Amino acid sequence: MRFITFGLLRQAKGVENALAAFAQVKAFCPDFAYIVCGSDHPRNAGSRDYRRQLLSAVANCGLEDHVFFLDQFLEWPDLVGTIQACHVGLLPYTSPEQSSSGVLALTLSCGRPVVATDFHYAKATVSADNGIIVPIGNVDALVSAISGIALDADRRRRMSEASYTSTRSWIWREVAQRHLEILDEVLNLELSG
Repeated sequence: MRFITFGLLRQAKGVENALAAFAQVKAFCPDFAYIVCGSDHPRNAGSRDYRRQLLSAVANCGLEDHVFFLDQFLEWPDLVGTIQACHVGLLPYTSPEQSSSGVLALTLSCGRPVVATDFHYAKATVSADNGIIVPIGNVDALVSAISGIALDADRRRRMSEASYTSTRSWIWREVAQRHLEILDEVLNLELSG
């Protein structure tokens, strides 16, 4: 069972909460890997220290055999492949004001369910069909969500299918087609008016 958090690393990602949750999850679900993929945020001076804190937390929680850091920016094909090599996207963000998330959209578009905290964009995008939303900072809820999705392969499969299906209208070809349809509608209104 593989979980992934990706994107530029900074404290708002909430990885420390995921590590605290996995420290509990490993007692009853020991066969997992958690991949934290992304370089330090270039405009966040504390990112390097944050990574050091996370590495220390991994050791303190005894997660060295479960948590793997890919300290690099992956190009598009490699990033998509890495997401698709995992089973669940994990977005334990710490700010409810997070109004957008390319990470969330890409994870769902890759056909992967998510476990996300209840930031604005997640509440608008994630449903019971494609993921699980937990309160920000609630490690117990994160433990429950992670273990629930890890231990129920049928549910995870249904969520994966729903994630993929629900995001087909987001792909560029579909977005472009919808824009062309709107332009045609506007043009027809102008010609008939």
